[in-house]
Amino acid sequence: MSYLFNYYAKCYDSFMKFFRLDRQEEIINLFSDVYNMDVCDVGGGTGVLADVLVRKGHRVTIIDPSIPMTKIARKRNQKIKIINKPIQQIESRMKYDYIVFKDTFHHISQQKEVLVKCHQMLKDEGKIIIQDFSPRSFQTKLLFLFEICCFEKIFPIADATLLKMMGDVGYQGKIKRLNKRDYIVIGDKQDYE
Repeated sequence: MSYLFNYYAKCYDSFMKFFRLDRQEEIINLFSDVYNMDVCDVGGGTGVLADVLVRKGHRVTIIDPSIPMTKIARKRNQKIKIINKPIQQIESRMKYDYIVFKDTFHHISQQKEVLVKCHQMLKDEGKIIIQDFSPRSFQTKLLFLFEICCFEKIFPIADATLLKMMGDVGYQGKIKRLNKRDYIVIGDKQDYE
């Protein structure tokens, strides 16, 4: 995540809203019955989701390499902790109850390795939540074309493929289809060897 997010940081939230890509209600609803959790928002960018979760009483860390994006998150809510590195470079001893990827996972080339890293970063009985775009959707194909035109490398992954990959590295998961374009895969941490 480089040129695209660094260059468009100031208009990112407006872009997401205009094209109705800002859907986060489903993730927020997953936090309706839990309180005071440690949450890692990978690729959390401008902090829209992190801000909502902090206001609901959770402690949120954004891991995102884009400094222009996370500057906006910092202005949005001073309680959000920011780590400006790709998750692959994190050597955090911090353990999280939840790790969230919202519209981010398709930007990660080493997806399986990142899932293993997240498994290590989760507390026992922790959860990983990945909301992303279905590669088969026409709207997604247009979005991915735009990202490619902005020199962004993408690694689309179908929900069933992601679910299997998560199972291979120690998550018990389930898929929730939001619409033709969006899906969520939720994984519960299991013992992994």
